[in-house]
Amino acid sequence: MKLALVSTLTMTVLLTGCSVPTAPKAVSSLDGVFTEPVGRSSATHVPNGSHVSLGIVYRRNIQANRAYLQHYQANAGTGFDQSLLVQPIHDAYVATSRPDHAVDWVKASLQRQFGSVTVFPDMQSLRAAKPDVVAIVDTRSQLMTSRSSDIEANVSAEFYDSNFNYIGTAQGMTLRR
Repeated sequence: MKLALVSTLTMTVLLTGCSVPTAPKAVSSLDGVFTEPVGRSSATHVPNGSHVSLGIVYRRNIQANRAYLQHYQANAGTGFDQSLLVQPIHDAYVATSRPDHAVDWVKASLQRQFGSVTVFPDMQSLRAAKPDVVAIVDTRSQLMTSRSSDIEANVSAEFYDSNFNYIGTAQGMTLRR
C-alpha cells in the first residue's frame, strides 16, 4: 500500500517537473479594441516621418503571450530532464523567453519611422491623445521545449488613420528549427 502511494507521488512529481507551458492560442478578432465598425482609409500608405505621431495599443493577446513567456522563463531548464542539458542550451531556454522582447523590438522599430511613439493602456486614452496614426500591435511566441527545438515569433501591426479608418497591416514571422 505504502509502495503504491510513494510510486504514485513520485510519478506525479516527475511529470510535473517535466512539464513546459504551451504557447497561448492567438486571438484574431478586434473584439475589445474597437467599439464601432472600422472603415477603410483613403490613404495608400502609412504616413510616417519626424512630424507624425503614432499611438500604439496592444491587443489582449499580448498579455496572454507575456504570461506564457514569464512562466516559461521561470520554469525553463528547471524540470527533471533539463538537468541533463549542457549550459549553452539551458541559457538559450532562458535567453529566448524574455517576456517583452518582441514588444520592445516592435516599439523600437516604429520609433525609427515616426516622430513620436506612445503606448496607451486602452483605446479611450488613445482617442483622447489624437495621434496622427494608430497601430494595434500583436505578438505571439512559441519557444523551444524538451519535445521541440522550434522557435517561432509572429508580429503584426494594423495601422489606422486619425479617424480610426484602416490603412493596412504589417506582419512578420520568424521560425527557427
